[in-house]
Amino acid sequence: MTTRSTLARRAVIAALGIGATVGSLLPVATASAATLPSLCIPSQTAGSTSWNYRMCGIADIDQPRVGLPGNGSQYCVPTSTLNAMFWLDKHGYPNLLVGDYDPQSSADPDYSAVTSKIAKLGELMDTDGEDGTPSGADSGMNDQFEEKGYEDALEASEVDLTDEALPGRTLAQLGSRGHGENLLVLRLRHYDEDGDDIGGHAVTLTRSVGTSSGSSTITFNDPSAAPNGGSGDLTTQSPFAEQTFTLGSRNDDGYKVIGYRDGNYRLSGAYFIERLVDLS
Repeated sequence: MTTRSTLARRAVIAALGIGATVGSLLPVATASAATLPSLCIPSQTAGSTSWNYRMCGIADIDQPRVGLPGNGSQYCVPTSTLNAMFWLDKHGYPNLLVGDYDPQSSADPDYSAVTSKIAKLGELMDTDGEDGTPSGADSGMNDQFEEKGYEDALEASEVDLTDEALPGRTLAQLGSRGHGENLLVLRLRHYDEDGDDIGGHAVTLTRSVGTSSGSSTITFNDPSAAPNGGSGDLTTQSPFAEQTFTLGSRNDDGYKVIGYRDGNYRLSGAYFIERLVDLS
């Protein structure tokens, strides 16, 4: 696996694990243990006509935060990835994120620690406060896995979904592949009314359902706002929430996410985090 080997990059990776402070955020030293709510029955099944991937207890962390460049407006990829990292840290990979913090808390030291972890993941992924995260964020994920000693247990890769005939099935199969309970960060593209690409967004998949007839639905935690499209704010973590949408017609840019925001978002791909070894 190709890794970034400069001392500066190593320092960034190490900082992610110790909860370094960002800007005026309070330093973090201790926090009480927290358990995410169990809102569902986990299910990962594949058959000849239907497929279902369902993950429980995945955090829904907000990206709008004081202390992040641009108040986090372009930090959807590292935030959505941190949702997956928190789940892994609680399910067999305890060295992945040092410290025991509640990602849903609005109180310090939890809130500041989570903000710090988003910022450091953004450094790993070359996230810019104005331009967002470039393609290739999976490299930063793999750097984090290697530094924490999980290079043989976890692997991230980028998946293109624009040519998949049954996206719900494909996502469910990826989620249940190998040891199962794999994690996926979905990549969405946003278009204006003229069909021009005006930016991207990332969300954390919690469920994908697909059938052989082509019907597909996806459920995800959206980092950019309060539950189900609310405005959110810069200092308070929104409540745990999920959103479910049907995937519609496909073109070269991906599948339309029907009803999501202004209706001009398409699912183009995903960052796929596979558990190579079952440590749970």
